Amino acid sequence: MPRGQSPRKRRAPINRHFKIEHVLKGEVLDEYLAFLRDPCTTVDTAHAWLSERGHGDTFSRSAVARHKRHYLRGLLSLRDAQKKAQLFADLAKDPMYAGEELLDGALLQAEQFLMMTVFDLEHRPRPVTAQELMAFVEVVDHTIGLHERIEALRDKTQAREAREERRRRLEDGRLGQ
Repeated sequence: MPRGQSPRKRRAPINRHFKIEHVLKGEVLDEYLAFLRDPCTTVDTAHAWLSERGHGDTFSRSAVARHKRHYLRGLLSLRDAQKKAQLFADLAKDPMYAGEELLDGALLQAEQFLMMTVFDLEHRPRPVTAQELMAFVEVVDHTIGLHERIEALRDKTQAREAREERRRRLEDGRLGQ
């Protein structure tokens, strides 16, 4: 590398394959993954677990460490997503946040992500393909459809609220006589 240049930044691999997941099958893999989820499991105990089942020569200690690290990191991100989904569901139950405001916020965030992707196109290492452009057009079309569905939902909600208000007024009028 010439002097004064920084090393090329590598993108993290999107799709990882681990020999452990290819060699271990069915119940054995499920048992191994359950063993990894135990907080007391170390790399050495995981490697010993595999050795006890006849895979001691198949996987190196570093392969077990790498697999454990990536598996638990993925599990952690899954748990974070579950917590966020639960929080979102709890907010949706709250009358203060329920309704079209929550939908509008979710759609706005999706649109923001879409626009960030569009503006980042100029930083791509290769030009946008026709297939990617068509996929983008489909997403925009779908977003427009979501706006229309939210408007229809808003109209239905307002009509229901108006009916409930009329019913309350009728009941209040009858009780007041």
